[in-house]
Amino acid sequence: MQSSTKSLSGHSDILGGVLTTNDDELDERLRFLLKATGGVPSSFDNWILLRSTKTLGLRYQKSSDNATELAQWLADQDNLDRVIYPGLKNHPQHEIALKQQKTPNGEVIFGNMISIDVGTIEARDRFLERLDVFTLAESLGGVESLVCVPYDMTHAAIPVKAKLEMGITETLIRLSIGIEDVGDLKADLQNALKD
Repeated sequence: MQSSTKSLSGHSDILGGVLTTNDDELDERLRFLLKATGGVPSSFDNWILLRSTKTLGLRYQKSSDNATELAQWLADQDNLDRVIYPGLKNHPQHEIALKQQKTPNGEVIFGNMISIDVGTIEARDRFLERLDVFTLAESLGGVESLVCVPYDMTHAAIPVKAKLEMGITETLIRLSIGIEDVGDLKADLQNALKD
């Protein structure tokens, strides 16, 4: 199962998903359900997705390169409690990412998602207010850089205890890194983080 809404589309303009299987019986059941319920994308959405896959490699490489550079820079900032990114050596799954996130030519791509913890609600609110390049939104995987507070946005309906058990605090901020100039993104984050 793969979301085609996010990086596959990459332009925040369709809603969809992809199911693949190597089980003929399951494939037959899924096809029946799709035909019976009508849960299939429009021809236009399929065309947009096909168009978008032509630039997927370029978009994902650029956003991942940007994220890697930004995560390394963020890790050096004194006013953050933590930076979560699989490309950082202190990430608990860094070694797994090194093995699993390889391109066909063997290069490791760590992805375009970074989480940071700013420590206080006041720092979180100040950070969000100062951003100019990043847009506050719940989506991810587009060409534009987005920011969200999972506690209040994507995970708002989850009970507080469960959120905290998952490490989702009120001061955790998720950054979906796009393909903009990395210098512009860094300057925006630097401005948002200043005291």
